[in-house]
Amino acid sequence: MNPDEPGISCESCHGPGSIHVSAEDKKGTMDVSDKSCITCHPLEPAKDAQGNYTVQNHYGTRDFFASAHAESNINCLKCHSTHKANANGQLLKKDNPSDVCTACHAGEKFDITQMMWKNKTDAYGHISADHSFGAVKYEDLGDDPATKPIEIKNQRIIDIINQKFPNLK
Repeated sequence: MNPDEPGISCESCHGPGSIHVSAEDKKGTMDVSDKSCITCHPLEPAKDAQGNYTVQNHYGTRDFFASAHAESNINCLKCHSTHKANANGQLLKKDNPSDVCTACHAGEKFDITQMMWKNKTDAYGHISADHSFGAVKYEDLGDDPATKPIEIKNQRIIDIINQKFPNLK
């Protein structure tokens, strides 16, 4: 997101300026829940200007809400910064993307190349190829999310889908 883009302003995330002005603690005027982020960041896969799916970006925030991270009340701002890009131009809190993960996973056997899931759509909450920071490419896995069939294995997610879309089989 670029704050210079038309239609994106401080109020897009922080709400009406009057709330900020009247707040005693000026830092506490942003809703840090994920609903602030999904207002602009779509639930659908990210695409470039030509309409192609992007590999080194979120595949869509909808997968996050079915993840172990979301169930643990971890929100977007745990890993992402909002105003300042890191040395690589990413809105991550650390310059090295692996360091973002190890901020919470420190002390565990952590190997980012082993944390990828091959099936992007199984909704188990593991890091996917698009969240591998370039370590794993879809072509290496042989499963481009733009063309592969959907395979959801998480029974809780299957139940939610069946409830919301009973005619979808």
